Amino acid sequence: MAEPASKSPLGIPVGPDKSTTVLSFSPLACAARALAGAATPEEVLQHVADAALAVTMADGAFVERVISGTRTVQVAASAGKGTPPLETRVPYPGSLTEEIIERGEPTALNQVDEVDRSVAPYLARHCDGCLVLAAPMLSEGELLGALILLRAPGASDFREEDLSNARILADLAAVSLRRVTLLAEEQRNRADAERAVRIRDDVLGIVSHDLRNPLNTIMLSSSLMLEQPLSEDQRVKQIEIVKRAAERMNRLIQDLLDVARMEAGKLAMNRSPQPAAPLALEAVEAQRGLAEKHSIALKSEVARDLPQVEADRDRLLQVFANLIGNAIKFTRAGGVITVRAESSDGEVVFSVEDTGVGIRQEDIPCLFDAYWQATRTAHLGAGLGLSISKGIVEAHGGRIWTESELEKGSAFHFAIPIAR
Repeated sequence: MAEPASKSPLGIPVGPDKSTTVLSFSPLACAARALAGAATPEEVLQHVADAALAVTMADGAFVERVISGTRTVQVAASAGKGTPPLETRVPYPGSLTEEIIERGEPTALNQVDEVDRSVAPYLARHCDGCLVLAAPMLSEGELLGALILLRAPGASDFREEDLSNARILADLAAVSLRRVTLLAEEQRNRADAERAVRIRDDVLGIVSHDLRNPLNTIMLSSSLMLEQPLSEDQRVKQIEIVKRAAERMNRLIQDLLDVARMEAGKLAMNRSPQPAAPLALEAVEAQRGLAEKHSIALKSEVARDLPQVEADRDRLLQVFANLIGNAIKFTRAGGVITVRAESSDGEVVFSVEDTGVGIRQEDIPCLFDAYWQATRTAHLGAGLGLSISKGIVEAHGGRIWTESELEKGSAFHFAIPIAR
């Protein structure tokens, strides 16, 4: 009596000799498996183009994808021969994609030279006389693109089976595109939600610490003036303390508002041609008193013949104030801060260099992130100044970067386009 066949862990019958029956998967089944594992639109479309060659025995295959909001289609993936170059882009109205969408079904065309040249001119250039099969990629009524199959001139016509397989591949592509698009959107939403929570916590930390400190100062000074008999000099001193604390609070509130405007894309800029050299020198003089208070030398090396820059004067002074203020925080008494400006390749490059404590290399990529601070300097501010400076510079069409070495100092550079 024959020994009954057992089953492998995968459910495949295994005979008495313990050998496993080999299963073969059709090209369509293999394509479906590959598409199920695709994680990006690019992977989906390339899998479809590759599978189309195996499923239909076409000589070439490519995918046109509709570019949202542009009324154009673009070649996004290709395989085999006769296909147009990747990223070839043509207007969607009047394109081959629009032709097949009007039919709503896979369509076999006899030869490219029989198609209106304005519909698919790139095909006529790369595969003149080819046989064409086009299948629309639709998802919930939305046009995503089209799968185009090619056979060389003189080859046998596409069969009804080829049209059916092309339809299946196009439908699989549409479903997979929708899946990866929704997955990417979900990931973006999750990241946005996590970021919103972090920002909320950061703002609460600023309100509870950075705003509370000057508020406590104001309360103590005002109580002292109300409850203690003070001389006129003592009263003036306490009033100055209150004024400085209020200015600090106002600065912090303005920074928070600027960050919110930047994130909403509403940071206002009033640009006009500005003389670069006087602007840099004014910034130096504005911070000289603060530097002297900390026994730090503040120098300028600014070329006098600099061209004008297209800039919002007050905003650039704000950038200088942030950069010089940071340099003062991290430079010991007796140190030197130097402000430089020079013209280079259609822009003026401004620099603030110090002889301070420097920045660890691993911290540099995070410097311009809002609310970020190195742990060892977390008590020196809210961590908004550099982020705001970056936003202002980039709103001018410029760029900002830094160079630093621990215990040797830091240099912050920003470039602003020359006024034309």
